[in-house]
Amino acid sequence: MIYFGNPGMLWGLSLLAIPIVIHLFNLRRYKTVYFSDISFLQEVQKSTKKQRNIKELLVLIARLLALLFAVLAFAKPYMPVGDANKSAERIIIAIDNSASTTVGNTPLTPFVRAKQQALKVLDAQPPTAQIALYTTGAANGTAFKPASLIRKDIENLQPTDGTFNWSGLLRNARGTSIYAFTDAQQNNLPLQRMANDSAQWVLLPTISEDEARIKNVAVDSVWLNAPFLMAGQSATLGIQLKNYGDEAVSRNVEILTNGLPEITLNISVATDSDTSFTVALTQLRPKFNQVEIRIADDNASFDNALLLSYYVPAANRVVALYDEALNPKVAAIFAGEEFVFNPMTIQQLDRSILLQADLIILQELRTVSSGLENILIEAANNANLLIIPAEKNAQALNALCVKLGLETFGDVDTSKLSSRAVNIDDPFFQNVFRGALTDVYWPTVNAHFPTRGTTALPTFRLLALANGDPLFTRFSANQQNYFMLTTPLGEAYSDLANHPVIVPILLKSLLKRNAINGYTGVVGHTQRFDFLIKDEQSDAAARLQKGTYVQIPRQERIDNRLSISTGTEFTEKGYYHISRSTDTIGVIALNVPKRESDLQRFTPEALREAVTNSGADNINVLSADVKSVETVIRQWQQGIQLWRYVLAISLLLILVEVILLRFLK
Repeated sequence: MIYFGNPGMLWGLSLLAIPIVIHLFNLRRYKTVYFSDISFLQEVQKSTKKQRNIKELLVLIARLLALLFAVLAFAKPYMPVGDANKSAERIIIAIDNSASTTVGNTPLTPFVRAKQQALKVLDAQPPTAQIALYTTGAANGTAFKPASLIRKDIENLQPTDGTFNWSGLLRNARGTSIYAFTDAQQNNLPLQRMANDSAQWVLLPTISEDEARIKNVAVDSVWLNAPFLMAGQSATLGIQLKNYGDEAVSRNVEILTNGLPEITLNISVATDSDTSFTVALTQLRPKFNQVEIRIADDNASFDNALLLSYYVPAANRVVALYDEALNPKVAAIFAGEEFVFNPMTIQQLDRSILLQADLIILQELRTVSSGLENILIEAANNANLLIIPAEKNAQALNALCVKLGLETFGDVDTSKLSSRAVNIDDPFFQNVFRGALTDVYWPTVNAHFPTRGTTALPTFRLLALANGDPLFTRFSANQQNYFMLTTPLGEAYSDLANHPVIVPILLKSLLKRNAINGYTGVVGHTQRFDFLIKDEQSDAAARLQKGTYVQIPRQERIDNRLSISTGTEFTEKGYYHISRSTDTIGVIALNVPKRESDLQRFTPEALREAVTNSGADNINVLSADVKSVETVIRQWQQGIQLWRYVLAISLLLILVEVILLRFLK
């Protein structure tokens, strides 16, 4: 079917009446005119009336057709192509400039192809179109600009270390026509969500057929095999490599701590699988440490290093407050050299030690004065609290619990109960238990003090009794955790003190809410990092700096804690140093998202098949080289333009008319 881009010009067809009127005027009857004898004049060839009529009819037809095609040419006829939106006035050009687009088999990477083709698509848009550019580092919104400004943005665009945010693009897609240039990673292309969207999509894969799968090896994950770090002490680091290729490979791995080499080794990784190994970190120092895992892999270099940032305390300071006697199990667990353990009675209280503690254990205090309450509340800004009720008068701790926003202890329940459940999904018990837990013997309680009341703090039941009452609970507050046992450690009340689970309960109570690797994140994702600051009266803003790049991030201060958020504004991996006034308060390590390492992509043909299988009628897949993409896009936008051909026919018919008038007798 043929459509017209300027149908108003069809009114010009009324001009066809003019040649017809002229023709009819020439058909008047001949008038006889008497003249002298011309037999002596030179004889001339005369046309018969029938011949003249044929000539005039042919000229009329040529004139009518020439005028008809001229009018049609000005009406701009075109033939639609495909199902693309022909009249979109709001257009988004989306360019995937994520880390994976820098990897190909030729110097012309998918990212370079995307920029070249995007400029051609820009040239093919109608002058009235409103155009926006959406890229990997784009925020949640899009700004529509003139084409000239968009061209400059595309020309200046560089690759980033993040992942393309399809969700953000979909939020801005309604009522638009979207041209998305992508290397078509299979793990990151939401075809079904596009199919359910109201926008018109044109996907332009920027890879060649032989770039559909790039063999790649990357550092997949890293973990510490210990709950604590301490300066000068060795720590075991677990590392997992992932092979995304279809061949077994060996890779050299180098580990550096604070820029100094720790160890270099060669690791074999099986086909399309993971391989884990451990190394010992021996060069950790107090405060922030930078650990880097490097591998040698030529196929993709953007993920050849994983950066980590760890905070190492000078010591793990533990204070145990008690009335009469310290439980020997508590003393034994914290006797190691990685702890600074200070047991003290409430009569010999040292406020300065309490305020510097990382964990304060309130072991069965029968009385708590208002002065002690105030010191503990102040210390709780930095330290975790582990509250263990006394065998008599457990309610003496309730006033402190209320001020901290916790539940309170009720009357004693003397029912003999076994433990029913352990919350192994909570980070507190992460990596503590192995294997099935169905037949494990858990602590038995002869008496306990059920907690009551409500709390606004996030609450996690870590151990529960058979009747559903909590035995061990974690309350999350700021960067600290508050822990509550509902039974004393005495043998008359429970066998908890002699059960193996008491070890992780006491040890892991040292852990703050942040994980041990809480200063490591990924580029382009919204994350929060919390730091301890000293100058409580200063209102200076914190800055993140990497080389010459300086950014003032989103931040919020609560007491002596500063929360810093990073998001899409950070597009480059690396170590970012956080400074406030003249002080450096920490280091954040940002890495390339793991999904970028999986370089299995759709070929244009496979992508077209996937779109068909999704049932989408609003997605078109276009594969064209840089030279022809503008022509193809114009056809997508405007159909096949026929006016040039129609105008040529009109000119040809005018030539035919001239020939008829000149040569036909």
